[in-house]
Amino acid sequence: MKRLLSLLGNSATYIAGYALGSAGLLWGVAVGWIGQSWWGLLGAPLFLAGVGPCLWSEDQP
Repeated sequence: MKRLLSLLGNSATYIAGYALGSAGLLWGVAVGWIGQSWWGLLGAPLFLAGVGPCLWSEDQP
């Protein structure tokens, strides 16, 4: 049971991380590339903050 809860918690963390990363990527494309604005660069830290921990974590589900 503990293992199942641990896996569910890890999965929720990864889903949230990838959602944040996707939002950052969409922001960068929509505002930076399509809108031709420097504000699009704010999407990069969002992308790295969301996806980075998921990619470099040792205990992926």
